[in-house]
Amino acid sequence: MIASAFESSSSEIEALRDALGKTHSRFWFGFYRAIEQWFGKSPEAVSTSPDHKHQGTALDTSMHGLIEAAASNTQLDPPMVEQLNRSLAHTFESTDTISTALSDAYRSSMCYNFVLAALAVVVGVLYLPLKLDSLKWAFASVELFLLCGIIAITVIGKRRGWHRRWFETRRAAEYLRHSPAMLMLGVARPVGRWPRGEKREWPEQYARHLLRNIGLPRMALDAAYLRQITEQVIRPHVTSQRDYHRIKAARLSRVHHGLDRAAQACFFLGVLSVTAYLSLKLGSTLNIIPDDWPDATSKLFTFLGVAFPTLGANLAGIRFFGDFE
Repeated sequence: MIASAFESSSSEIEALRDALGKTHSRFWFGFYRAIEQWFGKSPEAVSTSPDHKHQGTALDTSMHGLIEAAASNTQLDPPMVEQLNRSLAHTFESTDTISTALSDAYRSSMCYNFVLAALAVVVGVLYLPLKLDSLKWAFASVELFLLCGIIAITVIGKRRGWHRRWFETRRAAEYLRHSPAMLMLGVARPVGRWPRGEKREWPEQYARHLLRNIGLPRMALDAAYLRQITEQVIRPHVTSQRDYHRIKAARLSRVHHGLDRAAQACFFLGVLSVTAYLSLKLGSTLNIIPDDWPDATSKLFTFLGVAFPTLGANLAGIRFFGDFE
């Protein structure tokens, strides 16, 4: 039963790895990362088409650093180190890579939907300031095409399970991320203490059986050993994790507030355009300006009064669904 459960979980990973070849190399799934770069104003370079296998972050290298530190410890069980390096590190890297790709696919698709929604509204009323009423059908056709694009992206994302599989593979990766440190300390989670997914439990089964195959150190864990592992292995690992998350949190906070400021600017410009038109109308009524000015500019201000709030609302949607902060 245990073997069949592990094989089932492994087949899930293999299927996702096959799908990764169709996902991670596509440039357009880097849109989420591009937004992070544009609004984060971070000194670190963020690729718009990242190679998820080698992103160079502390999280990507933490597993290898942890195992290298363990290998330099002469007291640790050599077969266990070999198992960690050969089996666990490779599995974690693959799972983390797949999860990152699925995350980019889902988040980028959501960002595209908000951009297309804003463009659909803007294009739908663009004929007004251009005074192309006779070509309204053409602008409506483009609007329909953009709306169909939103539907297509949503349907593809749901059929391929980008959101569900992202969360599942992220669960599996996070179970494995710190597991070498726990195993070196002789700590194993009892079967009854593992979390349970609401519908699919393969991430827990996969991680549990993999760690069970590796096992605990086949040696006596005395105070000197635990102190050495803590100082030479655990402390550098925890420190690198802390430093990475501090940098990442600061960058995502800049993205969050940058999107907020852009959305607020759009709403302000929307208010300004409506106020400008009403001012012209009032000036015409009071005979301060020519009577034809409000009518001559009404379509332009109608367009601006629709476009700016739409852009602001969709930027706010990207901030919310992108979950940057």
